Amino acid sequence: MNSMTSPIAVKTTGSLRASVRYAAAFEKSFEMLTDEERKFLLECAERQHFLDGETILEEGSSSEAIYILAEGEVRVERKGLTPGESVKPAEIARLGQGAVFGEMSFVDKAGASASVVADGAVDCLCIDSATIHTCIQFDPTFGGRFYHSLAATLSRRLRVTRHPPGLGSGPPAERPGNVMEPLR
Repeated sequence: MNSMTSPIAVKTTGSLRASVRYAAAFEKSFEMLTDEERKFLLECAERQHFLDGETILEEGSSSEAIYILAEGEVRVERKGLTPGESVKPAEIARLGQGAVFGEMSFVDKAGASASVVADGAVDCLCIDSATIHTCIQFDPTFGGRFYHSLAATLSRRLRVTRHPPGLGSGPPAERPGNVMEPLR
């Protein structure tokens, strides 16, 4: 057992200055983490503001961070989905408060599978890999809870793409209306 003080405990002993909307976004995004861990990540996250039409994450770029949508809405776009239109991006989903994005590139270190573009003013929280790795080094069980949260997000998205609303099995209440609808 490490006798050092947990970075999580040190960071969360001070007053939590983040707004309610940021806390709500984190609660939805990282349901497997403890309250103390969510507060720590919230305090460490970089707040970023984007204007309408700004690209937050570019398709093909690699990301050493994950993003949580705190306020606003974004479009998820991919290039070359329509035959003969290799340049014009197609909207494949919309994300709202609490949605996580950039997690695929964060996990597998490959380029982002799609671009994420602000649709109006957007506030995001950005968590870099160094923060996650620090938490894992101190408490390896944190990694299990953190990656379990990301896996749950990916699982929900995959289920919805396999069974769009109105089709497939399970009651409609279990199938969100958008492939990448924010967590509830």
